[in-house]
Amino acid sequence: MVKDAAEQQKNYHENYVKQPRGMKVRDFVTRNHHLNAYYPYLLCMADTDGAPDDMPREDTKLTEMRLSQVVLRAQTQQVQDGWYAIHGSKIPTDVNQLRDELDPINVQVQRRLKQDQLNRKNQDSVHGSSSDKKNGTVRFMSGAREKTDTGRIPRKPKGNGNKGDEQKRHCNLCAQFGGNHSTHNTSVCRRWTKEGKQQAGWKQQRPNGNGKRDFAASLEKQEKEIHALKKLLKKKHKKRKRAYQYASDSSSDEESK
Repeated sequence: MVKDAAEQQKNYHENYVKQPRGMKVRDFVTRNHHLNAYYPYLLCMADTDGAPDDMPREDTKLTEMRLSQVVLRAQTQQVQDGWYAIHGSKIPTDVNQLRDELDPINVQVQRRLKQDQLNRKNQDSVHGSSSDKKNGTVRFMSGAREKTDTGRIPRKPKGNGNKGDEQKRHCNLCAQFGGNHSTHNTSVCRRWTKEGKQQAGWKQQRPNGNGKRDFAASLEKQEKEIHALKKLLKKKHKKRKRAYQYASDSSSDEESK
């Protein structure tokens, strides 16, 4: 345990503790009473060597007023505003009394939040058109994007949304001087100029046949290199074998002498 365990625990308890969402105020107050009972068992800086005699000890329980401030600050801003709207600048000094005052306010705030969420949901569902409802797909507006009840974003319709209204592409230059004229329009043609000359940045794509021949040639070259490497490894293995046999024969001759 660290020497300033009590100081660290009190700093966290008084400044960072928040009531969990969905927890009742009564249960939260009970939990704070349990935490407050642990302070006498923690180490504090007053017990360290060299600490001044008049140093206040922090291994004591929080007073009712400080514990009430902890409970009030742990509430959401809506609950705090509701309590101050009723009691004004009153300073809470009794935890149990504060619990009884916060409980109905918390219930009312939660009810209001649920009602606002339901109203927003109903308002968003109004954006769905009658035709979409007939087809079983109601659209909901979520920010700037439109989603269906299945979670998918519908595709943007081409043209006016009717079948056969898609705008056809046609390039007069490619139709006149050569090339695929159905992939783009004349205004964005990057191959031909109006005089029938190829543009400087145009590069003719290589046909698939050349690519296949290049791949076959590189594969054949790679097979030749692998075959030559195997021959080289065999030669090195034979040299090592001969050297080993020569060394073993010379050692046996020396032993016979």
